Amino acid sequence: MNSNDDIDDIINKPEKKAKSKAAPVEKKVASMPLERRLTKKGKESLRSRWSAKNSGGSRDGMMNQLLDSARDKFGADRVFGSREELGQLAIGIPTPSLAFEYLIANDIFPLSSVMMLAGGWGTCKSALSYEFFRWFYEMKGIAVHIDTEDKFDADFACDIMRAARTEAPIISNRANSLEQMQKILTHYLSQVQKMLIGNKANPGPGKTIPCCFCIDSLAGATSEEIQDKILKDGDAGRGHPVNALKNTRYLQGIKKQFEGWPFTLLVVNHNKEKVDEMGRKYEHTLGGEAYNFHESFQINNSVWKSKFKNSQFGGIGVRLKCAKNSFGPTGRQIKTRFLWWVDDDPETGSPQDVFLWDWNWSICTILNEADGQEKSRLKARGIDIKCKSPSADIDCLANLTALGMGKDDYLPFQEVGQMIQDSPEVSNLIRDALNIKRRYHLDRPYDDIVESHVGGIE
Repeated sequence: MNSNDDIDDIINKPEKKAKSKAAPVEKKVASMPLERRLTKKGKESLRSRWSAKNSGGSRDGMMNQLLDSARDKFGADRVFGSREELGQLAIGIPTPSLAFEYLIANDIFPLSSVMMLAGGWGTCKSALSYEFFRWFYEMKGIAVHIDTEDKFDADFACDIMRAARTEAPIISNRANSLEQMQKILTHYLSQVQKMLIGNKANPGPGKTIPCCFCIDSLAGATSEEIQDKILKDGDAGRGHPVNALKNTRYLQGIKKQFEGWPFTLLVVNHNKEKVDEMGRKYEHTLGGEAYNFHESFQINNSVWKSKFKNSQFGGIGVRLKCAKNSFGPTGRQIKTRFLWWVDDDPETGSPQDVFLWDWNWSICTILNEADGQEKSRLKARGIDIKCKSPSADIDCLANLTALGMGKDDYLPFQEVGQMIQDSPEVSNLIRDALNIKRRYHLDRPYDDIVESHVGGIE
């Protein structure tokens, strides 16, 4: 070795390191080879088993096993595996209003749900809740009202419900605080459930009786904490956050009381106009966002005509907009009329108030104002309404040959609308044209309907 080699050896010689404890040997994890060493026959068998046809069969088998396992663990009413089962389970009572069916795109008034009725002052929100009470009462159901604003008018409610003087069609309660309102609602839910189920000695009718509970209004229910603060300090302070928090927690706990039961909760609420950062106006409901989150439907009320005044009736024109719909399209609107007049009682001769939601007028208006695809679909099914003076208070007339009317026969909207309502054939043609979903009617115990929806699987 020459000198140059010696220098290179010195320069490149690794530095001698002190002896240290030997490092632990890293464990190697066996990895799956990208290609298995299969025989030619094995490879052909694998390809055959995982062909499109056979893999579909394997998938179906796995899905069936998963379905059965999940149903055993969580219940057949919570796990859905067929096309029909995957469809939303909607159960309700029939309505006397095809116009309302169009509004929510369902041929029922929904049960096991929360519906909010929102709007400004004087938009007939409470009157609409009493109308829904009427539908439940006429279906042999129960109506429970919780008044938080100390404004309940029993005569007004009973007249809208068309109850006889000897009948008590509604149970009304007065709540002086948010907490009391919640306790009242919880009490009725619990008691009705016990009565429907009964016990071994005295079995109940089962989940067969529809019940409608109404809070009027949500914004009128103030917590006891806020009330105490007002008395002490003279102002509400952080009242809104307190109310909103209590509503959120309550709904999270009470939701199960409605799920799987023939119950509907109506929540009357007030809309308030606000302005966003861009200066754009929008409306929001009071009382926090909890009810907005849990509701299935939200109906917004507004006024399209402030007064009907003639020799036959007074009234107000109300526009209803479906602002939220968990079971169909959102945004549908209808125009309707809330009318009133005085009649003499045929038995006593005493004057009596009459109040009427004019749904028959509404359905004729919907058919007359239909455009685009809806109009084409109606005409394709022979639903071609002709109208005279459709905007008149009284002399609005219609002709619908699908009802058997002659081409030159015109009748008032109210009569034609009732004829439509009384004709299952024509009503179904309209439902098909306007894409109104057919749903389960509460014609047997609620549990039986659920069982049939999931294929009768135990």
